[in-house]
Amino acid sequence: MSERESPITPTVGRVVLVRGTAIDIPEPWREYPAIITRVWGQNIVNLDVSNERPGGVQLKAVPFFDSDVCVAGAAWRWMPYQVQVAKERDPTTGKARSEATDAAGSIGDATAPGVRERIVQEAAEVGARLNKLTEFLQNTEALDLLSPQAERLLRKQREIMISYTYVLAERLILLDEEG
Repeated sequence: MSERESPITPTVGRVVLVRGTAIDIPEPWREYPAIITRVWGQNIVNLDVSNERPGGVQLKAVPFFDSDVCVAGAAWRWMPYQVQVAKERDPTTGKARSEATDAAGSIGDATAPGVRERIVQEAAEVGARLNKLTEFLQNTEALDLLSPQAERLLRKQREIMISYTYVLAERLILLDEEG
């Protein structure tokens, strides 16, 4: 495993890449998008992994690993764009070092500056809403007040939100591949 520390502080709701033999797939070298569901430290997180199977896989205490090597168990890393965005930010303010990226680019121009940042922001917002919904669904007292149909719809909403975050992650991966 890498001795390096994660270059970005992990937070719940962020999308990362994960690979390894614990993901229950025939291609452990392939990377899959995952949502951070709990942070244990700078390099250790729990993940909800989308591996093309219904429901995905939940992994606990997954270490950070910044290499392209296939690992036994599982390991996560940041997407290349996330590392690049972090490098472009002022560490004291967290704001972009370049004023030009704020207004440049349009939705239709995937290569324009700012597109990646908008997708990252959207993923963070959806992740935060997803975390609130997940917390609500884990509250049995609150669920007792709902009809079975309402609970079913909330669970369906959660699954759609998870799928949405995976689509955003795939868009970012595509931007990196085409970039």
